[in-house]
Amino acid sequence: MRYAKLSKADFPKLFEALKGYGEVFAPVEEKGKVVFRRVENLKEAKLEYTRTLLPPKKLFLPPEEEILSFEGETYTEKLDGKKAVLLGVHACDINGILKLDRVFLDAPRDEYYARRRENTLVIGLTCVPDKYCFCTSVGSGYASSGFDLFLHDLGKEYLVRIGSGEGYRLSKAEYFKEAGEAEMKLAAKLEERRKGRIKRKINLAGMGDLIETEGKEGWEELTRKCLACGTCNLVCPTCQCYDVSDLLTLDIRKGSRVRRWDSCMLKRHALVAGGLNFRPTVVERTLNRLSCKVGEEVRCVGCGRCTVYCPAGIDFVEMLSTIRGVAK
Repeated sequence: MRYAKLSKADFPKLFEALKGYGEVFAPVEEKGKVVFRRVENLKEAKLEYTRTLLPPKKLFLPPEEEILSFEGETYTEKLDGKKAVLLGVHACDINGILKLDRVFLDAPRDEYYARRRENTLVIGLTCVPDKYCFCTSVGSGYASSGFDLFLHDLGKEYLVRIGSGEGYRLSKAEYFKEAGEAEMKLAAKLEERRKGRIKRKINLAGMGDLIETEGKEGWEELTRKCLACGTCNLVCPTCQCYDVSDLLTLDIRKGSRVRRWDSCMLKRHALVAGGLNFRPTVVERTLNRLSCKVGEEVRCVGCGRCTVYCPAGIDFVEMLSTIRGVAK
């Protein structure tokens, strides 16, 4: 890992360099929520924030996209080759992207995701945690890879970790300076202080076994408030389920194939031919979701979005804590 430092007064110069690479998407405050959207000016960005409404995965896996169109016997794939920059991504979301990489970049490779991932620079930034964050309990509070540059806020300047060849190229600009021992020690001290602000803890040891082996007794009460709306899936940085539909003209000569995000909490998600459904109840769908997030592999990154944005007020950590308590 290489290191540098960047004065905040010189951040606009880096921003202009990033614009020279591609479209820049950064956290922006809109109607009281922070969202990633394209920005033309650094002043539009809100760099000190806790979490965005939707995770940055929407840049690599859009909520809805046309993946091909066809006319007669000819079809055209809609592969995105535009270069882009994701600016201001927190460690938990970078770790979420790495988990998606394993799904979409391992064989069979998803070319639509892969093209966007390869053409996008990721610029990480230290976060402002709140009471819903529990990233340190799931090992996502620090990003060791998955970024081109990672900026640690030191007050008047940033300590910059360089995570890729493109990041190294950017760091060769004259406004980047060599980082010394003082900056390294200050960054480590501030990182410990930031982690100390993350008070929420959860013990996931054996949680997958508890979910898999416990009977359904008590689960009705546990899921009683759930509206099965799928919001928890939509705001999750690591949910990757999608549906594919063909939209045809009446003469079926033309059409397009569209991919949309899907949700395992929706009843139709497990609907199969003949009208059968292998997860017809909210309890069964909740068991499936929890197994996916904290089962054999921990795929939760502790961002807290599913709790913050749940319209029924269901707290993910409290739910898991209840499961552990019931099992004792």
